[in-house]
Amino acid sequence: MLGIGASVVLLGFGAASAWAAPASHTHRAVAAAHGFAGVAPAATPASYDPPFATFSTDPVDVTINSVVYQMTVNVNQDLSAPGNQPELDVDFDRQGTGKLFGDQNHDYAFAPASGISFTYDATNGKTAALKATAAIAPSAVSITYMSTSNTVAPCKLQNGTTGDQVFSNGTVKVSQFSLVSGTSPFFGTVTTKPKTGSFFYDPGCKGGGGKLVPICPGAEDIEVGNASSAARLSFANDYGDSDAFEGAFESSTSGSETIQHTVISGVKGTDLPAPTTGATSATATVKTTRDPFMTGTATFTSSKAPKKTRGSCKDESNTRHTYTQSTYTGKMASGSPILSANFDTDPFQLSAPAAAKLYVVKYTS
Repeated sequence: MLGIGASVVLLGFGAASAWAAPASHTHRAVAAAHGFAGVAPAATPASYDPPFATFSTDPVDVTINSVVYQMTVNVNQDLSAPGNQPELDVDFDRQGTGKLFGDQNHDYAFAPASGISFTYDATNGKTAALKATAAIAPSAVSITYMSTSNTVAPCKLQNGTTGDQVFSNGTVKVSQFSLVSGTSPFFGTVTTKPKTGSFFYDPGCKGGGGKLVPICPGAEDIEVGNASSAARLSFANDYGDSDAFEGAFESSTSGSETIQHTVISGVKGTDLPAPTTGATSATATVKTTRDPFMTGTATFTSSKAPKKTRGSCKDESNTRHTYTQSTYTGKMASGSPILSANFDTDPFQLSAPAAAKLYVVKYTS
């Protein structure tokens, strides 16, 4: 079992907090996709995307001990500066049944200084090729792609000229594929071959957007762990309804490979009952009654006066609201049974009290 040590806070699922969720496959993105108002992405000002090229295989089933994951292979290259190297990741995702939804994700990402070859047709997206062997050993990937349909759309670039965004779908030929996860039985060595995929090229087109306005947070948000923590936990109410969500994140890096494990589940708001707060103290309880990937209970306690701030936000109907936020600094400790995030690869527990923060939001309009 891996434990969460006593370090400072914040994964940042709740919009009341200022931290961004980690990595490309995030709880925030999954939660937003399932309609959580409190974690939907805020609008961003119109801007120009950095030029990039990306290729992704379509999901294929990987079954281990009767558990079905969907696997994708992704390669992305930032073209904004000469010499930027392609980055590769192999992603496994499965759903669970919670009150609203449950999602468990495992991402194996490689970013070596060299050794990943990614070539493509930036004009029409007809072909692409990915090869990585020694640079990601003992894993290895060699895939060629041929489009069956494509779309080319002109767009405005930052220098005032026009360029073409290119998107295509097609089939893949896999001459070599082996992902060595380092854990067993999930995922062991995976050799399942993708069959289809898609390619996208953006020369640096102007994106949409609007005025940056935070999405309204729920009334309560508890965060354990910060951006440098190996493991993090998050529990937050959704805004405007009786739902809540719970999540856990674990990350490790060895050489050029980063492995990330995440779970997030939508549950009943009763699993996050209203905290007890005062001028110099606060307590809050977390349950996991309907969480498909977490078990146990935990309690947050603080014996310090909160830091108070004011803010404004917009709800899903675009109505502006104002609120006050009280931030309590304290500890999160497991109850009985112990709080555990049950990753298929290797569960971890909140085995000792950990530094945490409680955000309490009260709306004034």
